[in-house]
Amino acid sequence: MQKLIHSKSAPIVFLYSYWMFENSYAISRLRKNNGRIKKGISRAHSLDVYFEREKTNYLPLKISTLRNLDLLSFVSQNSYDYFIRQHKIEDTNLLKKLNIGRLGIHQNFFYQKSSSDKVFRLVSNSWIQPIKRLNLIVDSLAIIDELEVEWTHIGDDENSGHMNEIKKRVEEKLKNKTNIKINFKGKTKNEDVLEFYRTHFVSIFINVSSTEGIPVSIMEALSFGIPIIGTNVGGVP
Repeated sequence: MQKLIHSKSAPIVFLYSYWMFENSYAISRLRKNNGRIKKGISRAHSLDVYFEREKTNYLPLKISTLRNLDLLSFVSQNSYDYFIRQHKIEDTNLLKKLNIGRLGIHQNFFYQKSSSDKVFRLVSNSWIQPIKRLNLIVDSLAIIDELEVEWTHIGDDENSGHMNEIKKRVEEKLKNKTNIKINFKGKTKNEDVLEFYRTHFVSIFINVSSTEGIPVSIMEALSFGIPIIGTNVGGVP
C-alpha cells in the first residue's frame, strides 16, 4: 500500500475501514498528507463508538480522525446520535461527513413450522463476554419449574475465560433443574448458524447485552421468522 500511494504512476486510491479504530486513524493521516488518496471512509459500530465499552471509559482521537475523513458511516441512529452528543459536534463541516449506513443480511424468509413437542427452545448468539450478560439467561432459567426449556448458545469467549464463569454459574444454578437442557455450540461459521435456523425450530431468540451496535445476529433470526427478546440498547430498538 505504501508503495502504491507514493508511486507517481499509481491510480487514484480509495481507502476504507470497517471499524473506526487505528486503521481509520491511519487513513485519516494518509488522506491529509497524500493527494493520491481520493477518498478516506470509515464505518463506526459500537465498540469503536461508545465510551462505556472501554475500561477507561474513553476512546481517543475520534475527532482528529474525523477531520481528515470524507465520510464516517454509522450502523445505527443510536450510534450516530451518541457520537455527535458525546463529542459535542456543532461544526457543520464535520456534521456533513456523518451519515447512517445500516447493516443488513441476505434475505432468508424461511419459516420453521411449530414444534410438535412442548419444549420451549431458546437461542442466543454472541461472543461470551461480560457485556453480553449470559448470566442473566442462566438466572432466568433457574426460576422456571413447569416448562421444558432447551437453551442453545452459539459463540465462544475468544479465549477470555468467561466461558468458564458461565459454565460455573450453570452448574451452581441449574444442576438440579431436570427441565432445563443447555447446549453450548461454541464458535460457529455463519453458514452453519443459518443452516441451524433452517433445520431447527426456535421458540425465541434472546439478546440481553448491556450495549450493542446493531446486531446482525438479531436480523438473521428475524429473517427466519423467529421472535426476538432484546434489551433497549444501541441499535436494537
